[in-house]
Amino acid sequence: LDSLPALQWKPLAQGAKAPPSKPDGGSFDVAFVNRRKGKVQLLWMDRAGGTKPYAVIAPGDLCRQRTRPGAVWLIAEVESGAGRSLGYFEVGDRSARAVIPE
Repeated sequence: LDSLPALQWKPLAQGAKAPPSKPDGGSFDVAFVNRRKGKVQLLWMDRAGGTKPYAVIAPGDLCRQRTRPGAVWLIAEVESGAGRSLGYFEVGDRSARAVIPE
């Protein structure tokens, strides 16, 4: 895991939205690591700017997700249904690790 390049965490201000995905090319894995004290939701941003939930990641856990270059993955808090958006990762052209900070 440590040998994988790190994706840049892009925090979101309250009410801000992540950009839509522009997926292109072959698929590979990205390892999402939750360093927060609470659960987070992993959501894919579609081409129209909507979201599609993929996983809930417990504190300290890792989730491997198949993805493509140009995909945008939103991270949100998990709290009674609708969680607050925290930030996102924009996928590059290879397998990587995406560390969700505290």
